[in-house]
Amino acid sequence: LVHELRAMVEGPAPSLDAEGSPFRGLLPFTEAHRSQFFGRESDVLAFLERLRFTPVLPVVGPSGAGKSSFVQAGVIPRLREQGRWTVLTLRPGARPFDVLAARIVRGEDGLWDQSSGGRDSSSTRVRPVDAAAEEALATELRETPGKLNLTLQRIAERDASRVLLYVDQLEELFTHVAEREVHRSFLDAVCMAADDPSLPVRVVFSVRDDFLVNLSATQSGRQALAQLTLLRSPGPEALREILTRPLAATGYVFEDDALVDEMVRAVGHEAASLPLVQFACSQLWERRDRASRRLSRASYEGIGGVEGALARHADAVLEGLADDQTTAARELLLRLITPEQTRRRVPVPRALEGLGEVGQSVLNHLVAARTLVIRKSASGGEAGATVEIVHESLIRGWNTLRRWFEEAHHDLVFLEEVEQAAELWDRRGRRADEAWQGPALHDALAKARRIRAVPTEVQA
Repeated sequence: LVHELRAMVEGPAPSLDAEGSPFRGLLPFTEAHRSQFFGRESDVLAFLERLRFTPVLPVVGPSGAGKSSFVQAGVIPRLREQGRWTVLTLRPGARPFDVLAARIVRGEDGLWDQSSGGRDSSSTRVRPVDAAAEEALATELRETPGKLNLTLQRIAERDASRVLLYVDQLEELFTHVAEREVHRSFLDAVCMAADDPSLPVRVVFSVRDDFLVNLSATQSGRQALAQLTLLRSPGPEALREILTRPLAATGYVFEDDALVDEMVRAVGHEAASLPLVQFACSQLWERRDRASRRLSRASYEGIGGVEGALARHADAVLEGLADDQTTAARELLLRLITPEQTRRRVPVPRALEGLGEVGQSVLNHLVAARTLVIRKSASGGEAGATVEIVHESLIRGWNTLRRWFEEAHHDLVFLEEVEQAAELWDRRGRRADEAWQGPALHDALAKARRIRAVPTEVQA
């Protein structure tokens, strides 16, 4: 009866391409995948109601809770149904003010990351880059964070629309940026960018719950956190929707209801249940029985179940590699992890530095296996492209990578410190009196000699 009433309210399920996967695997849902996004309806409606009266709303939850998908495939499409919205989406990365300024100058569609799926990839526009305007705006916002508020209001007036600034994975501000002054300035800019419910500007940011203490270090951050939305892992009923409704839209079904119940029970204790479920379902889809239009129990057992599918797939990706390729894969993957066990988005040339031709072949192999993902630049070309691990669940749930991380943890911490120090030194004009000297330099060089393929940028 509950399902029948919900169907009456929500209407018929959207029809999906029967041969296109209805599951996202480890990739996030975006606006382009809103018809495949289920299990969060009540959460989305409650969030939209709060957003009417709350200018800044943080979305907080553990890694794997689906924060990015919740906003991009749940909240934003519903906002657009209510009227005209200009949506500016970004991830802070290593240069948060540069990214923010570029998003504002180039507009909603001008900086869209085509590799991750946009609102409508067929209408994606690539605008000419005005580097001078972006640099000037980045400097202005860095020096006067409060001006972001006025900037967004001007965009609302110019576009005759409401404006949503969505900062995804705000924890990158703390894992990619060393300067505390940048932390404070960027948090102030974001958290004070909307302050009046009657004005047409709203700010939403998502952040992992283990970084709340970083946000609470500033007054603006503490004020924003007073209004946070805690996104927990879906309950059993929501997980059943996530499993069955996208599949039903393609005309396929699970072999029996007991299989669905077994999958739900398998992740009932997991905080990061969503990526595990989505990945297992994507693997089942590849093994679907086209004749009977079913996902079978035999296939489910063959992939190792929900909990074993991800690790088994990742290990299989490495099995076919030669020894030198495995070594290159280890070094490449470790360059894409921060000491805090979060993903690091790295320019492709820097990720491959010192790995030679074997590094490029390994990168291609890992991308083809959907272990890594390459994000194209604003121009859509290879220049400026970055690479990152497809999801943090790989870092925590793949035993091989976790072992490599534990073995190299001290080296990763050292490289993080050196990279951040080098970047700060470069920004401050490479002053000779601020360069490492004496025992500090001797110790750093000794550690560097122990680490293979240290990027040239760090050596400099």
